[in-house]
Amino acid sequence: MPRPAPLQDHVLRLLQDHDPRPLTGLGLAAMLRAEGHAAPASLVFRAIRRLIDRGLVRKIHVASAYAPVGDSCAIILWCRACGEVTEIESADGFARLRRAAAGLADARYIVELAGRCSRCAAL
Repeated sequence: MPRPAPLQDHVLRLLQDHDPRPLTGLGLAAMLRAEGHAAPASLVFRAIRRLIDRGLVRKIHVASAYAPVGDSCAIILWCRACGEVTEIESADGFARLRRAAAGLADARYIVELAGRCSRCAAL
């Protein structure tokens, strides 16, 4: 069974290789199995959690999947048709959120929108 650090590195590489499309935890586990790694899904999810804790991966809630972290002050757009994730930088918007959440300890800012991208909407 792979050690956690190499597994984290491998999971991160798979996510980066498939960027801008997020991958599910079970999808990552299947990809690892296809590459000959005998990592059970529980270890894959643990590696994902550690990557999130290290600030390298984010969960795309609307897609129930994971992607590498880009801009931490970005609005996430997810296309339900093709699966592409687009980040729109919004430092001003997140500054307003931080001010609005001033009374909250350990506030997390998640702004995600799901829909169809312009390419898929044109089909």
